[in-house]
Amino acid sequence: FTEFVNHLPKLDPNSPTYAEDLRFRQGIIPDLLLDVTSIDLPENVAKMLGDCTLADMKTLAPGTAYSEPASTTPSHAVEKRQKQVSPAYHAAARSLDAELGSQPGSPGPVESELNTYNSGKVLGLVAGAYAELSSAFHVIIDLIASQLADEHPQFFDIGHLPPAGP
Repeated sequence: FTEFVNHLPKLDPNSPTYAEDLRFRQGIIPDLLLDVTSIDLPENVAKMLGDCTLADMKTLAPGTAYSEPASTTPSHAVEKRQKQVSPAYHAAARSLDAELGSQPGSPGPVESELNTYNSGKVLGLVAGAYAELSSAFHVIIDLIASQLADEHPQFFDIGHLPPAGP
């Protein structure tokens, strides 16, 4: 997204809104690019990740996110935050596009670029204040563990072995 942000007017460091303007421009910097094109994924994971997905890591501090009425879902707060990540990225992309002079209602260059990654779905990886993780975070952890489990035995020239019995 740097190529688009660099087309915005230069910021004045002496401006009273400099910090806010700088933060606005940084609002669309994803933490991870997950390229899983060479991995054979289960259907549900493939549907969530696509071939190439942007992901953003978020944390939740104790506070209002946890003050809502209890849910039957143990990780309600992190799941709720996970769902907010992708819409927030699209809102930031539309704001940057507006700064670049794009017409409202039609995707500009930043949102168009965002849409090239997994149809525009940005994965929210959320860690909560009480050590809970969002479901997407668990999927990525399982994916990494599975890949490492496949690679590690190859290093020792052994295949998968059945689990040892009692």
